[in-house]
Amino acid sequence: MRLALAVALLLTACSKDPGPGKAVYSPKDGAFTLTAPADWRVAEDQGEGQRVSFFGPPGSFSESIGVYRYEATTPEAYRAARSGAAAGPLVPRADGRVEFSAA
Repeated sequence: MRLALAVALLLTACSKDPGPGKAVYSPKDGAFTLTAPADWRVAEDQGEGQRVSFFGPPGSFSESIGVYRYEATTPEAYRAARSGAAAGPLVPRADGRVEFSAA
């Protein structure tokens, strides 16, 4: 879950100016909160571990931010839960985090 939140925050931090403002999003279970552009569309609970996706900017909807959740407690369990058969290895980094690369 931390990995998914880190990815969502990274994508949000690296995005262009969101335009007319921001909105705070929190799912019904209150598992997390995040700030997203206020005029983007939101799709929730699409399955396969996907919690929520944001699509924007209005008019083109060419960008998206997705938040996923997998019940994995180790990098190996995360890899095993992935549906892609061509998934790359999980490589430990020197800082203790793990890098996932697609094959």
